[in-house]
Amino acid sequence: MGYQVWADLEDLRGGNKHWRVIEETLQDQTAKVLVVTSRAGRRAEGVEQEINIAKGVERELGLETFIIQLRVDDLPYTQLFPTLNNRIAISFTENWGLGFRKLVQQLDEESIPKPNTDRVAFEFSSQVLEAKSDRLLDSPEPAFASWLPITLPEEMYLYEFPSSAKTICSSLLDESIPSNIFGSFLLTFAVPDTIAYYVDSEPSRLRYKQYRTSDWTNCEELEKCQIRRGDRRHTLNGLLNSAWEKFLESRELSAYFLSNEKAYFFPSPEKTPVKQPYSDPLGRSTRPITLVGESSRYSSLWHAAISARATQSPYLHFACRLHVAFTEDGFIPIADGDKAFKMRRTFCKMWWNDRWRRIYFAFLERLFDGKGELLLSTGGKQNIVIGKPIEFTCPYTLETDRAIQSVEAIEDALPPVEDDNHGVFLEGAEDE
Repeated sequence: MGYQVWADLEDLRGGNKHWRVIEETLQDQTAKVLVVTSRAGRRAEGVEQEINIAKGVERELGLETFIIQLRVDDLPYTQLFPTLNNRIAISFTENWGLGFRKLVQQLDEESIPKPNTDRVAFEFSSQVLEAKSDRLLDSPEPAFASWLPITLPEEMYLYEFPSSAKTICSSLLDESIPSNIFGSFLLTFAVPDTIAYYVDSEPSRLRYKQYRTSDWTNCEELEKCQIRRGDRRHTLNGLLNSAWEKFLESRELSAYFLSNEKAYFFPSPEKTPVKQPYSDPLGRSTRPITLVGESSRYSSLWHAAISARATQSPYLHFACRLHVAFTEDGFIPIADGDKAFKMRRTFCKMWWNDRWRRIYFAFLERLFDGKGELLLSTGGKQNIVIGKPIEFTCPYTLETDRAIQSVEAIEDALPPVEDDNHGVFLEGAEDE
């Protein structure tokens, strides 16, 4: 932008008397001090001493904003440098261009001199600022949710087992027949013949009622049997969650437990990486995405994993979330929960939204196995049908989105690259 910048990382030379050079630079040559606050910077030696020198200059010259903080990663505000806790930090974390623009505006407002205004880079940087800011364009574009639509069978059954509903539900789940209980009632799509077989009874001896699935949340008769609407919704969600889990288990996916749900991942029997080609929903050229990779740092395999919970608002769907699991044998997740949590936090800290999105679509591509829908068995006349991610039409486009799409298209055309020094990861490389 035309400013002359001195950075301690670049401008200190071997043989320099370190602190003398820093002090002279801060006291005699500096118009503004930009403190880049980050997790690494917070731990680095000498940073607070540099800030103290700058604050001394600020007090001596009676300056108000000699020091500007630039927050560049997820370091919590509560952990910023205590000596600067009464100063606003310009954030670069949500949008780099927006943070850069705020910084330049402040420097311009205070008339900080620009000795290099004739540089060609000045005009180019202005274009970068414009392109990087979140401008809304009046142009529609497709958007994809992490929601999978659910189509239910037309009929469902409510069986009553006053003393053994829970035991029977467990037995049915063991046989991959989804069900859920509410008190002494068992909700399922399985027909009476199926239930009678597993409870060793005659269909005519079962106590049950048949309902249209579409009436389940509205049927007045259910109010008479004291099953409230909220309970019915909760029970149906539990039934669908069990159907989802049983389907993934039937596909031989492995599971690991989260706080209140399970996430499933593709195992690797040979303890080798697994890569999945996928069709980009926007029609862009793509390459195989790594779903199972090796980590030499942790001496283990990492696995992309997915969890899903049924919800009925604004309409019936599975809301999916992505996770990462670690195994040593390709099947069983690492048992130490604290260790696995720390590994995930460190391992995935440089994974941005575009990467998670590619992994998500590649995971579904492998799960759907080239088909347009998933069929979940119910033990009834019809299956539960799961569709591919819901597509919306967004009436606006962000300028940054177009820039990101261009970068992704270029990356997909390149061969896999591994860059251990800078922590930049591309699918197909060893993800360390």
